Amino acid sequence: MSYCKKCNYFSKDDIDRCPNCKQYMVKEAPENDAPVIAIRTAGIEHERITAALQDSKIPFSERFARKQASANVVTGVNSASVDIIVNYKDYEKTYDLLVGIGAIKLDGEEIIDEVDEKQPVKKSVRPGEEEFEEMSTRKRIIVRILSAILFIVVVWGVVVGVDYVMALVKGLFI
Repeated sequence: MSYCKKCNYFSKDDIDRCPNCKQYMVKEAPENDAPVIAIRTAGIEHERITAALQDSKIPFSERFARKQASANVVTGVNSASVDIIVNYKDYEKTYDLLVGIGAIKLDGEEIIDEVDEKQPVKKSVRPGEEEFEEMSTRKRIIVRILSAILFIVVVWGVVVGVDYVMALVKGLFI
């Protein structure tokens, strides 16, 4: 366990120098109320992490890691790097939360970007719910065309029906 008293960087590994400020690190755990950097983040990922921390009611503070030009005016998202800082006593809870939402990737963990189409995807169906089969593109297009035609026929039927009823009502008063 290593802790940098200058920039509040914390590592579970024993390292000699801080990767942020290059100062020597203390080889002991910080005090419970000592601030430690939980993660460095930017942009939408920063907003997602702060929302998760707020939802979990974990107190935290933010500090800009470096002064950077931001496209906040154009994009509406601050792209500058921000350190999320929590008290050491909340570090484990924060770390577990960050792993849970995918902000920190554990060693040996794989992130699957694409689903292999050869292997069927198993879906869990709740009791009482109907399970639907996956449609081919051709079948989906045919269903959409038939649905559009049926919708037009129903609207036409309503218009003709209302017109007929209105003609009957007019006949009563003429």
